Amino acid sequence: MNRDEMIARAISVLDTAGIVKKDKNPEKLYIEKAFRGQISSFGAAVEMGSLLSAVAFFSSQGSSPTDRTKLMEAIYLLLTGNEKKDIKENETLLRYVAQNPNNQQLKREIKLAMNAYELRDVKKGGDEGEKQES
Repeated sequence: MNRDEMIARAISVLDTAGIVKKDKNPEKLYIEKAFRGQISSFGAAVEMGSLLSAVAFFSSQGSSPTDRTKLMEAIYLLLTGNEKKDIKENETLLRYVAQNPNNQQLKREIKLAMNAYELRDVKKGGDEGEKQES
């Protein structure tokens, strides 16, 4: 799969994993800005350690207010080409990376796909938030 195909696939996967949100106007889609922070943190974790240790850490919710498990799901869907309905309960990015350790470019593909959406700071208690230009 070439870079453009991977980006197009990533855009679809971000929606499937529940990262993309719909505005009151159903034609308007956005991503909570906090996911960009999670992407950056994930990238730094990969650079400072290893892909496997970064995925292990991000595969649990921990104290993060952003559901970073959705990010791991999106990356898994992107790499495997699976549709969400086809994933078995024991299929995870952590298992996939443990079995295929040479997938370190994946964080760039997800980050590029996120540029296709408006990013918003979302205040606690709802999907409404201040719009942010990316």
